[in-house]
Amino acid sequence: MNEQVRTNPELIEENALLKHRIQELAQSESERKQVEEALRKSEANYRQLFDNSPTGIYQIDFRTGKFSKANDAFCEYLGYSQKEITSLTPYDILTKESQEYFLERLNKMALGDKVPEYPEFEIISRNGKRRWVQLNTKNIYGSEGLVGADVVAHDITDRKRAEEALQRAHDELEQRVADRTKELMLVNEELRTEITERRRAEEALQQAHSNLERMVEERTSELLTRNRQLKEEIEKHRRTEESLKASEEKYRSVVENIGIGISLISPNMEILTLNNQMKKWYLNIDVSKRPICYKAFNDPPRDAVCSHCPTYKTLQDGQVHESVTETSAGTEIKNFRIISTPIKDMNGKIVAAIEMVEDITESKKMQEALRESEQKLSDIIDFLPDATFAVDLNGKVIAWNRAIEEMTGVKAPDILGKGDYEYALPFYGIRRPIMIDLVFISTEEIEKKYHFIKKEGDVLLAEADVPVKGVPHVLWGKASPLYNSSGNVVGAIESIRDITVRKRAEEALKKRERDLKAKSRNLEELNTALKVLLRQREEDKDELEEKILANVKQLAMPYIEKLKKSRLKDEEADYVNILESNLKNIISPFSHNLSSQYLNLTPKEIQIANLIKEGKTTKDIAELMNISPGTVDFHRDNIRVKLNLKNKKTNLRSYLMTLS
Repeated sequence: MNEQVRTNPELIEENALLKHRIQELAQSESERKQVEEALRKSEANYRQLFDNSPTGIYQIDFRTGKFSKANDAFCEYLGYSQKEITSLTPYDILTKESQEYFLERLNKMALGDKVPEYPEFEIISRNGKRRWVQLNTKNIYGSEGLVGADVVAHDITDRKRAEEALQRAHDELEQRVADRTKELMLVNEELRTEITERRRAEEALQQAHSNLERMVEERTSELLTRNRQLKEEIEKHRRTEESLKASEEKYRSVVENIGIGISLISPNMEILTLNNQMKKWYLNIDVSKRPICYKAFNDPPRDAVCSHCPTYKTLQDGQVHESVTETSAGTEIKNFRIISTPIKDMNGKIVAAIEMVEDITESKKMQEALRESEQKLSDIIDFLPDATFAVDLNGKVIAWNRAIEEMTGVKAPDILGKGDYEYALPFYGIRRPIMIDLVFISTEEIEKKYHFIKKEGDVLLAEADVPVKGVPHVLWGKASPLYNSSGNVVGAIESIRDITVRKRAEEALKKRERDLKAKSRNLEELNTALKVLLRQREEDKDELEEKILANVKQLAMPYIEKLKKSRLKDEEADYVNILESNLKNIISPFSHNLSSQYLNLTPKEIQIANLIKEGKTTKDIAELMNISPGTVDFHRDNIRVKLNLKNKKTNLRSYLMTLS
């Protein structure tokens, strides 16, 4: 009896819980059916859209890498059946370039990098036809994460073809412009080359001009859209022609009046033209008869081309050649330096050669005389007791005697004709010998290297500390210019003497004198120290005065001004005026008796005012204070305003002088 009473409440409670659970399950089942119905409808809508869409749609399974399904539009687009398409991967339908892009895109996505939202790929259908598609992708997730994707493939082939056609048209236009520019550049180059030609060159120039005009007329009908550009190019070409014609006149003027001989030689070695200099050298040559050059230029005439003739070589190979000739001129031999340059027509054929001729006969004779003079100088220098050598104006060693061989250890054959002083004189502690430093480029910096420098006419004397074979020595040097027979400087000569022993003795004597002077110097230094202390005290006094002046002006005067402007009783105002007057009297010595208005100036304005009072101009003040003249003028205006001189004719300097 007691057991049944104890369990009834429990049974009632369990029964209530069971009913509640049944209601929850019923509600959950209803909701599940609603969800399933919604999913079924959504799946049906998706399937209808998937199957009936005119745009290609497919699914790809990332786990297998293959197409899991595709709609009829995509299968028909590629030419594969539904069964065939599911056995393919994207790599089977992509071009090589798109495969590389596809792999690169997958790698970036795997790394979490950002990729274009709507990628474009080129695909190959079953019949080999290439098409472009733009993909719109939606990821598919399963229990294990990202398992695939739904992809809509939009055909963008027409757009891509249009873009390619547009690019080809652009490239073609660019190429036409480049070809046209190249043509004009070639024409200009031909024009510059043809300036130096006579009749044949002028005909070629006219022909090129005619061809250009004909080309412009033919191209006008084909390139109507470029009509304006072509007109501008033609105008530019016209200006170029005018410029070239003007340049040709200038060039001809230079050629006719230059001091170098110029001649034009035909492929048959005929003289076509001579400039004024060549006509002066060869008075009897008649260019109109087109004489043969090797006959006309030699006296007596030669029967064949000169062996050294650079012009003959130029006419053969079209290259620039140069040589020095020995041309017979009656009883003497003339030396000419000839540079030969080819002239070619538009087809690259050699039509003539230009000879540029320089008479170097006298120069060659002078060089030979100089060599003889250098040899004589070397023979004389060789017997001098001091270490002696000489150089020409180019720094080349032309003489090196036995004494300097012994001093340096450098033999004459190893140094003659060279200019490397650091190699030639390893014992020198300076960059160059005395004569080069002092005779030619003596400067204050160079002179500091020497004990003394003394000039006696053209002769320079100097001493310097230098290491000789690693040991410190004192060398004495004597340097002077070398002159030729015409009195022109052609080089320099230097003699060197080791005076180390003598200098050491002199230094010992000087040391004794220095010791005697040391005591006197100590007394002078003590006196100097006392003077420094006195001067420092004066400076401290001045500094104190400046501080007092600044403190009164900055810490006291502003408050007095404020008190004067406040509402004071008459007795208080009198006290303030007395205080202001007393402060001005206190600071008057420090401000050089300037008026109270002058105390309102800034430190820089006071400095500028003092300079104005001293008579300095704006330019002088700008230079002294390292500021611009405009800044000085700005401070001058401020000073006039603070002194109540603005818009008045009062001279600022005169007024400042009255404030002292």
